[in-house]
Amino acid sequence: MKVSDYVRYLITHSGRLDTSFASDRRELIRQISGLCNNYNQMTKIANGGGYVFDSTMKDANHLMKQIKEKMKELAGKWQ
Repeated sequence: MKVSDYVRYLITHSGRLDTSFASDRRELIRQISGLCNNYNQMTKIANGGGYVFDSTMKDANHLMKQIKEKMKELAGKWQ
C-alpha cells in the first residue's frame, strides 16, 4: 500500500493518523521471521534425530527470548 493511500485510509476510517513510517515495523517483522525460521530449523533437526543436545536447547531458548523481545518492541510501535 502506498503511503498516501495508507494516510487517506487512516483519516477516513479511524480518525487517527499514525505518523511513524512502516519501514521500522517492516524491519522488525523481518527480524522476527528470521528468528522464527531459525527456531523451526532447530526443532526440525531435533525432532528428526530423536534427541536434543543441551546446547541446542539453550540456543532455542535464547532464540525464543529474542523473538519475545522483538514482538514486544513491535507491539509497542503499533500502539
